[in-house]
Order: sequence, then structure tokens, then C-alpha cells
Amino acid sequence: MFQTTFKLSQQELYKGLIAINRSLFITKLTKGIGILVTLISLSILFSNLYAGHYSIFTGGFSLLIGVYLIFGTELIVWRQSKKLVENNAQITETTTYTFDQTNYQLEGESFSTRLDYAKLHEVRETKEFILFRVSQGLAHVVPRRALSIEQLAGLKGILAAIPGLKLEFR
Repeated sequence: MFQTTFKLSQQELYKGLIAINRSLFITKLTKGIGILVTLISLSILFSNLYAGHYSIFTGGFSLLIGVYLIFGTELIVWRQSKKLVENNAQITETTTYTFDQTNYQLEGESFSTRLDYAKLHEVRETKEFILFRVSQGLAHVVPRRALSIEQLAGLKGILAAIPGLKLEFR
């Protein structure tokens, strides 16, 4: 059993929420559609300019839609993380995680939660975070900086021993 205590900065909160968001299939699909719409819009705009038609409405509106599909989620998540910090949401409190062989517990100033590893949807490691995915769109975010090398190795060993748990380690 081991513990770690940390507080997410607004930047870390934003990056953690983005990491959760980017791992969703719908986000990948939306970005792919956005790239496709943007490329088609640009080709329409350039072909119209080449043909001497200077109307921006032909491809301009769809270009805006494409760019929004690519970058809109980042803007929404940035606004959400800013509001969470301004409202002193639970996720912004100093949090202590306690990991043992079968479950983990997180405690803050106004909350306490214990979760069995077997009930997790997935555990995913990114460059900066460990995401304990409770469901498809919800995860507990632990910054890698909060875990020592030995703690991270121990956690990976514990998680690898949980049957049926989907793991994605770097």
C-alpha cells in the first residue's frame, strides 16, 4: 500500500481533461470529420479563386465548421477547466490517493471515494497522467509527477494482476 498527495493546477486540469477527451472514439471521429471538411472547404475556396469567383461564402462557412470540429472540444474543455478552478470544484482540491492490492481511495477536503480496480473501465497512461477510467467519459486523473518511479512500477504491477482490466501503458 502507498499514498500520494497532489493538487492539480489549472493547466494540469486542462491537460487531464483533454487527455480524457482525446481518448474517446467520438472525439477522434469528430476531429477526422473536421479535417475532411476543412480540406474540402479549402479546395473549394482555392478552386473558386483560381476560376475568378471571389465569393467567400462558397467554402468559407464550411471551413469555419471544419475548424470548429477540429478545435472546438479544446475550447470547450479550456472553458470548463477555468470554471472548475473559479468555482473551487472538488477536482481542484488537494487530493490524497491511497493504492492497495484491490482498490484505491481518493480523499479531498470535501470528499472521500473508494473504488475497486475490477470496477474500472480502463487504466490508461499518457505522457503526463494516469487515467483511471470509471466509465467511457469519466476518469480520475493522477499526474505522473505525483508518483515516484517505484510507486509507478508498483501500481503497474498491481493493475496487471487484476483480471479483465483493460490497461494501456506507455
